[in-house]
Amino acid sequence: MQEIKRAFRLTHIDNIANILQVGIVHRDSPLSNPDYVSIGDSSLIEKRKKIELENGKTLGDYIPFYFGCRMPMLYNIQNGYGVNQRKAEEIVYVVVNISDIISHRLPCLFTDGHARSSFSTFYDAAELHRVNEIVRAEDVFAQWWNLDSEPI
Repeated sequence: MQEIKRAFRLTHIDNIANILQVGIVHRDSPLSNPDYVSIGDSSLIEKRKKIELENGKTLGDYIPFYFGCRMPMLYNIQNGYGVNQRKAEEIVYVVVNISDIISHRLPCLFTDGHARSSFSTFYDAAELHRVNEIVRAEDVFAQWWNLDSEPI
């Protein structure tokens, strides 16, 4: 069985120079890229800003990562569903080892499902060492996500 060992951030290739210079920073950071190229769903980004969490922050206060490298959002970006279509060569993964997040004690939250779903539970960094007990790896590494079990 596969294990969740990494977190993936999708970004546009034009954002990489700034990431290499200052790291991954939040859009509200003074170090944020004034020329940042967004590839995500703008309506989802706006909704994230309004979702209040138990810790007093909003979901939009966090930089989203995925546990798997194949996700519905990647499909949407490559095919232009709800977002501007991007060629595969424009999309870059920033990959972080879960063990590095833990060893550097980086603050984070993760969920056992889609962060916007009322069925998902939020966990803080103290629980990240248990990610493979909490999150279903078979869902993370799935290659399609519809009821008929056919590739989309």
